[in-house]
Amino acid sequence: MMDAIITIGSFAYLTYLQAPPIACIITISSTFFSALYLFLRQTRCLHPPTNKIEPNMEAEWRSRIIGTLHAIIISIGSLYCFNEWIHFAPLANPMHAWHVPSDDLPLPKDYIVVPLASFFLGYLQYDMLWMILHKEKNFDVGMMVHHSLFIAITHYVLQGYFLVKPFAWLGLCEVSTPFLHLRWFYAVLGKKENKLYFVWSTLFMMTFVGVRVAGYGM
Repeated sequence: MMDAIITIGSFAYLTYLQAPPIACIITISSTFFSALYLFLRQTRCLHPPTNKIEPNMEAEWRSRIIGTLHAIIISIGSLYCFNEWIHFAPLANPMHAWHVPSDDLPLPKDYIVVPLASFFLGYLQYDMLWMILHKEKNFDVGMMVHHSLFIAITHYVLQGYFLVKPFAWLGLCEVSTPFLHLRWFYAVLGKKENKLYFVWSTLFMMTFVGVRVAGYGM
């Protein structure tokens, strides 16, 4: 429990260092996903039948429902971020692709990428805390390292409005996540022979290669 308290304190401090509008979105995002998790646990909404899977798997089931929702929101938001690329054209200010000074117009807060990245960060903080609270049964060192790096980097870039253009591709990478989770749902229910399991697996492979390997690689 102590490590969870330290984590919450660290996230609170890092969020406090952000500009007030950004800190507000981060806090709302983390709170929203935490509340949604508690709602799912209490109501068992969208759960498999009772005793169908182990309690630790049920906890991960809820986590993956929330991860799916987050991925859908970020994927849609990334499309709006691509629409903002016109502001980064050579005839405008090419440096805005990497850093938007606070005294430049349009202001950083006018870009949707800023609140979207803040929302993304709030989810990462919620998910990191979830992993710490469930480390005895659901510990994943790879995801712990992944989230630690992304939380630190995102806090840094939000403070200076760095990498505003590449975030569109980063956000679009989440398009493969819902298919990953849908595939997992069918797997833990013992439905690997179901045709939909093959569909989700195929869509996951195609979107992963398309956006995370080919697209983001560019």
